[in-house]
Amino acid sequence: MRIVIDMQGAQSESRYRGIGRYTLAFAKSVIRNRGKHEVILAMNGLFPATVKSIRDEFYELLPRENLRVWHAPGPVNEDQRENLDRRHVAEIIREDFLESLNPDIIHVTSLFEGYTDNAVVSIGKFQHETPVSCMLYDLIPLLNSYHYL
Repeated sequence: MRIVIDMQGAQSESRYRGIGRYTLAFAKSVIRNRGKHEVILAMNGLFPATVKSIRDEFYELLPRENLRVWHAPGPVNEDQRENLDRRHVAEIIREDFLESLNPDIIHVTSLFEGYTDNAVVSIGKFQHETPVSCMLYDLIPLLNSYHYL
């Protein structure tokens, strides 16, 4: 089985919080327990500094060819209306890139990203065949929306 993990949870603004730590820990756990399965980490090229840090973090755990980067025109942050067209293009580029890796499953480490940065996350905008799983961390902001949102 070929498992592709979208590492944007460790690249976006979330990288400074629990989501970033959880993303790295999850990916390492999957890699350490992969057995005969192949794991590929997919990274967003709009975060070049984090691409290097993730490559360094996984240097001894995965072959370099299993650390892949996709590129799209930016900026794409959702809080700027003028980015909307680029964002839609970036979603298609990302999904096409992930599909080009011939995965048996794609895991998204953080589905709710990209409002204030260049993270791009979508499911089913381009491809519908490969199963996609995603991490849900907590719903505290939803329960306490006045304080968090």
